[in-house]
Formats: sequence, structure tokens, C-alpha cells
Amino acid sequence: MFLVNKFAEESESSEIKEYREWAKKVQMFAGMPRMDAAARVIGETGWTPTEYNLFKDVAYFDEENYNVEWIDQALKVTDFVSTKPDLSFGNLKSVVNKYVNSTSFFLMFLPILLIAILLRHRPGVMKIGLLFYFINFGLLHAYTGLFLHNVPRVTIPLLVGFMAGLVLLFEKNKKDQKVEVLFSVIITLLGIYYLQDFNSQNRERIISAKELSASINEQLQSKILLIHGNQEYSQNVNPFKRTSTQADQNVFMVGNWDTFSPHWEKRALNIGLNSEEIIKELTTNPKIVWSGPTIPNTTLNLVNYLRESGYGEFQPQKIGTLTNGNELWSFSDSEVEIK
Repeated sequence: MFLVNKFAEESESSEIKEYREWAKKVQMFAGMPRMDAAARVIGETGWTPTEYNLFKDVAYFDEENYNVEWIDQALKVTDFVSTKPDLSFGNLKSVVNKYVNSTSFFLMFLPILLIAILLRHRPGVMKIGLLFYFINFGLLHAYTGLFLHNVPRVTIPLLVGFMAGLVLLFEKNKKDQKVEVLFSVIITLLGIYYLQDFNSQNRERIISAKELSASINEQLQSKILLIHGNQEYSQNVNPFKRTSTQADQNVFMVGNWDTFSPHWEKRALNIGLNSEEIIKELTTNPKIVWSGPTIPNTTLNLVNYLRESGYGEFQPQKIGTLTNGNELWSFSDSEVEIK
């Protein structure tokens, strides 16, 4: 598998290789510790506060500035940030508290309680094996929690794997067939519960996404909308299909993971944008509209960035609001003459 992956990487175009180098370095800031560290030493990173804000809020798109050299400056001065989890008592306590304060904790505790009752008369070797199994499971959850990834999409599969492992463990002993059936029922009930909860959340998101899409098409039928990463637009759409088929042909996302990739540049061309001149098009073409939330105010950060980077002084005009509360701004013909 590693050899196949290595061969695939070596066979990639120079453009993809350049993008991968950028994406790998961006990923090093995806966890908050290094991003927070960069804020504390902002004067040493070579970044301006405005550049930092747009980067943190995934609202960047100026390839002239946001490049490997730019990000290397911050990586160098934030080397003191450890990539290992913090094993302090406070962090461990926080991980446990998240479980205790959630419904999931009680659902996880139930099978453990049942095991303790059912195995109170089991041989010592069996108990030691199960104890080892539980300790490994607990450590695995603590490890993922310390890495800030203790979220349902991680913990639920681990829980299901844990329960399935117990079923297999009991399956080896014919005397434990009833226990095996019991745990199979518990796994089924947990699966139904989480699938129902997940589907309910997805239905709400799909409805919200459809409302947002309708709002965009209604207000901006003849425009091209720039929308940035943390607005979770089109979260239910396969990103790999968007180069050929887009639900909203007039929407272009910036600041997301594929920003500056060949796919991103191709998508820009598909809707009539030149990815190398997005700022010029935003500030001169009346067809280009910017969308941003008020908290954080990425529009204000963008205005400051344009001024600080020498693109000009702009006073964008608000032209509407989307169903998700984000505001629509026109930057064209809004440049202010500096006296």
C-alpha cells in the first residue's frame, strides 16, 4: 500500500506536488495549538494580524501572499508547539468530563456494568483478559480526546468496534451464547439510536442547505458569489464532482482545503473566474459578490487586507443577506480615493 501511494505521488504533476506541499503545511495549523501559538508570536511570524485572521477564518485566496514561503515563516517560530498530546491532569479531566456530561457516556457505561454483573463468577484468567481489553479501550479514547478528535464520528465507531470485539470474545465459549446475543442486541440498539440521531441532524442540514441554495439562486442569478470555507456551504455535495456538475453554478468557495489546487483553479475557470486575478475581479467586476458572516467579520478583515497589501482602500456596499445570516457585499466601484 505504501509503495502504491509512493508511486502515485511520484507520478503526479508538478502543480499537484506544489499544492500538496502547501496543504501539508496548512494542515499543521488545523489543530488549534499551533494556530493559537502563531497568534501569541504574531510579530515574529512575519504575518500581519489581518493575514492571520483571514487564514484562521479560512477566508484567504490571494496566492501572491498566501504561499509556502509565507507559511514557513510561522512554522519556524512555532516549532516549540509539541505535536504530542498534553498528558496533564487538567486535559485528562476535561476528556472524562465530556463523556460524563453526555448521553453517550451512559450508553457506553451500560454494557460495562452488564459485563461486571455477568462475569462476577468467571475464572480469573477471563477477568484479566477483559480488564486488559477495557484498559486499552479507555486509553484509546483518552488518546483521541487529547488530540481534540473525540467527536461522534470517531468515538461511535470505536464503541461499535469495542462491542463487536466483546461479541467475538464470548463467541469462543459456548456457555456465553446468551451473553453474545445480549451484546448483539445492545449493538443493534446503539446503532439504531445513533443512526436516527445522525439522520435527524443531516435532514436539518440538508433543508438548510437547500434554503441557502434557493436564496443564492434567487438573489444572485446573474452574479458570481465568493463564499469562504467556514460557512459550510454545500456540505452535502461530493466535492470531487463539482468541477463538472455544480448545484449552484455561480458559487465559488475560497479558503477551503482545495484552495490553490489544480482542481480549484479548474473550477474557477468553469464559472468564468481567473484564479490568479480574483482580487482584481472582485474589486472591478460588478458580477462578483462576496459573502461573509458578521462574527467573525471576515468582510472587515478582507477590507483591511486589501488596504494593507496595497490593493487599495475600499468601502464595499451591502446588497443583501442570505438565509444563513451571512451578508452579501459588492466591492466593485467602491475604491476610495486616498487624499
